[in-house]
Amino acid sequence: MIDSLRPRELHHVYNLVREAGLDVSDWANYKRPESPQTNPKYCYEWAFDGGDRVVVCLWFDDMKEDETGIFQLRDGLTSLARDPQMDPVRRRRIESMNGILSKAFRKELPVRVIVVHDPENRNDDRRPKLRSLDAEAWRVVSYDEPSGWCRLQRGVAGEPGGVPGFLGMVAAPRLSMVRFQSELENLKEHLLEVDGVPFESFTRGKLYDWESYKDYVFAEAGRRLQLQDWKLKEVGTGTILDRVNHAIEIDDGKKKRNNLLQWKKYGVHRILSEVRNDQRCFQVESLLFDFYTGELEPDEAFDSLVALLGKKYPLIAYLFFIKDCSRFLPIAPETFDALFARLGVNLRTNGRCGWENYAAYLGVIEDVRRLLEMDGIPGVRLLDAHSFCWLLASLAPVDEIRLKATPIVEVESSADLQPGNPSRQVDWETLHRARAMLGRLGEELAYKAEKERLIQAGYPDLAERVAIVGDDHTKGYDLHSYELDGSDRLIEVKTMGAESGTIRFYTTRRQLELAHSGVNHFYYLVLGARTQEPRIVAMRAESIPAEAINPLVHEVVFSGGLGEVLEDGRGTE
Repeated sequence: MIDSLRPRELHHVYNLVREAGLDVSDWANYKRPESPQTNPKYCYEWAFDGGDRVVVCLWFDDMKEDETGIFQLRDGLTSLARDPQMDPVRRRRIESMNGILSKAFRKELPVRVIVVHDPENRNDDRRPKLRSLDAEAWRVVSYDEPSGWCRLQRGVAGEPGGVPGFLGMVAAPRLSMVRFQSELENLKEHLLEVDGVPFESFTRGKLYDWESYKDYVFAEAGRRLQLQDWKLKEVGTGTILDRVNHAIEIDDGKKKRNNLLQWKKYGVHRILSEVRNDQRCFQVESLLFDFYTGELEPDEAFDSLVALLGKKYPLIAYLFFIKDCSRFLPIAPETFDALFARLGVNLRTNGRCGWENYAAYLGVIEDVRRLLEMDGIPGVRLLDAHSFCWLLASLAPVDEIRLKATPIVEVESSADLQPGNPSRQVDWETLHRARAMLGRLGEELAYKAEKERLIQAGYPDLAERVAIVGDDHTKGYDLHSYELDGSDRLIEVKTMGAESGTIRFYTTRRQLELAHSGVNHFYYLVLGARTQEPRIVAMRAESIPAEAINPLVHEVVFSGGLGEVLEDGRGTE
């Protein structure tokens, strides 16, 4: 897994910071405004503050992986900055990075990571030879102010309000968890029938046999493009377009054929041959040169190709796919539109070729990828999620289930609920994996039920205002709803099974603080989420008795002294 983060190209810091969603307009405010990427005020920095998110540069060789995932420890940045022999410029950069990481920890900001790598030098004077932006958001999960020691963890939480990764803040439409769950189970039954064993991986079985040609097409297209041999003087000669055409016309046998683009039957790439022989040749080849060599951002490249080639959605998406299959995907608009409708996704792609639409499409597939990982399938790539969707589209749709709203039983007082015995030991990793997708399903059921509660009470206008806000983990609740008088009802959704009459759920300190802050805060307990007749128990948070709350995790905090201990070497061996 960690090797997938190893950079394979050298991108300008300017391009990567902009790709992460930060404002880079000030980079042009120097003597060479036409080359903002070379502004020395910014281009040599190690960290960047974007207000609602930060960007930091981390060495690939310093990253580690354990059962919690990929992480990096930053040891004693403040102590390093105090070194009197240190170069003042280096000291300033360390202090700046230290301050930005401190802010990210205190405000729980998402961290976008520029991964840097020098394969030839692992010493302190190493210089980045390769540089790329990680598609996954990171978080500063631990930070010590006196010493600057911190731990950054990959994938702890996504960016609020947007799609994690290179899409910046492009919002991806949510899919229906009820529909996704039923379609997933249907596909699993299909694969069990054809394979004879349960579906557990994308690396074996019929699904692998059917879809592995995509990896061959990507690798073969890269070989045919010969990017390492591209020269600026070739722009306008037709050579680059010839190579791109060659990277499309792949037909090396049954399992080595490019079926991602209907080039053979319909000649969807014919426009490239037409362009080669007219005045657009120089423009298109210049654009492709800049895009494939990393000098042009995806949004600008996509929309510029649309302007020059027309709305050739499958063709342009394929050109993106063969650049980087970990970030970009091919598209068949009609097929995916039909599938998205089945999954309750409010997105149409057919006839809407443009970067924002393509980014939203990629965001939906990324959501599918995450859900498959939540379901316990290991190492799911974006391309695997695309294959999953393609196979799903080939199957007959599952009949709609649970059309009627889930009933809400509101408990005015928890006096009738008897506190139970606390858990002796909790396997948090297993718990999180088992409940991640179940939690999404319960959240959707609660959302629909809450809207129905207001509609049935005669307040459809309030129902329209009910919102899912759970992606912002600082709020402490999942749904923002309303009482019949228009006042707020803040709802934390807990999805669980009720075993032997015991209801057990886990809450955070922020949620408990909210419960006793005087706001109108509810817990909605979703029972039997995967059954045909789920139920929801609504409980006022303030009514939960203290004896029913059991502390399972304790935070240990030292307000100072650690830096001095580290510097003076005090302590025992």
